[in-house]
Amino acid sequence: MSEGEILLSERRGAVLWLTLNRPKVHNAMNSALVSATHAAIRAASDDEAVRVIVLQGAGTRAFTAGADIGEIAAAGPAEMRAYNRRWLDLFRAIELCPKPVIASVRGWATGGGTETSLACDFVIALSLQTPFMARSQSFLASCPLRACGLCVDRSNSLVLNCRAN
Repeated sequence: MSEGEILLSERRGAVLWLTLNRPKVHNAMNSALVSATHAAIRAASDDEAVRVIVLQGAGTRAFTAGADIGEIAAAGPAEMRAYNRRWLDLFRAIELCPKPVIASVRGWATGGGTETSLACDFVIALSLQTPFMARSQSFLASCPLRACGLCVDRSNSLVLNCRAN
């Protein structure tokens, strides 16, 4: 794995760990990273040796900030349609993956980062102090199961809150 790779892939037994590797920009997902993640999910779907996929962000500040706004700032309508289609294709690949896909969320998951995590089968929040899903934060704060670390998000995803030591 070279330092310039935007998506790191590591096999640990039957678990495939995919790491969004752009920590300097809070793992913002440019087109190349969206495409690489989509391709990795599709490949893992067909790999019989892979039984579980864990998606995580590099560093401790963000799972992913979602779209790389710098990349799309000057995009016109046609470019934005194509860009949005790539994101929707990624979400669909995660949702249709026959293997469990786990979002391991440490830090922020904003915008497309929230959507990416909610496309996964499970979300594990690695810090109770960090607001990790911008859209769901107020719901999680009032969730009666929060005390035991389990919440069902509005998307029907199971959200697990735990501490990583």
